[in-house]
Order: sequence, then C-alpha cells, then structure tokens
Amino acid sequence: SEGVSYVVDDGEEDSDDESSVDEDFHRSFLFVVHDRFGLMLLTQEIHRIDDKEGDLPRIRFKLPGGHVDAPEFEAASILMKSIAAGKGKGNQSLTRRQRQRRHLLEACRIGAARTLFEETGIDKRHC
Repeated sequence: SEGVSYVVDDGEEDSDDESSVDEDFHRSFLFVVHDRFGLMLLTQEIHRIDDKEGDLPRIRFKLPGGHVDAPEFEAASILMKSIAAGKGKGNQSLTRRQRQRRHLLEACRIGAARTLFEETGIDKRHC
C-alpha cells in the first residue's frame, strides 16, 4: 500500500482568527518510495560559469514538488464543500483554524500530485 503524509507548519500559533491561508507562502513536496528501488530523488544539472575548473556541471538532488498554486486552493475549496455537505454536522464542530488547515492540506495534496506528474509523468492527480 502507498500513502503520503503531509506536515504543515506555517510558523504561527494556533488561533481561531478570521485570517485566510496565505496562498503565496506554501510549497508541497512528496516522498515517493518504491518497494524495490527506495526513495525517489530527482536530479538537476547546474552549470556554474564562475567555477575555477571551468563550466563543469554540478548535480543537485531534489524531492518532487513545489509551489502550491491558486487553482489547487480553488479545487480544495470545492472538495471541502462537497465533503462538508456529505458529513453534515460532524464537520461543523471544527474550529476555523482546523478547517483552514484541512483546506491547506488538501491544496498541498493536489499541488504535489500536479507537480509529481509534471516532473516525472507519474499520475496520482485523481487518487
């Protein structure tokens, strides 16, 4: 079985204020683990012109993922509304901050799936 865990730390104390999630701040990355080959890291060549040894390529490793865009927040809003409509009163017991965090996590999940597809061709956008 496969699963993805998300951790969100926006550096703010928990509160129930009326502020919304800052869409320009968030990024989402995935740890993709293959049963046989292990952790997937992407490679990127970086050419440094000021290198003393000439224009030698350097390899940088990175996790798949990146910026969470506005369409991901919009899609998360639609999904959260449909989930709330199906659950009835159970979702109403959440504080505003808890609803914001769930919205952020859903937007991050959608954004991570999009960037995973863009960077690798692995399509988990509809899972």
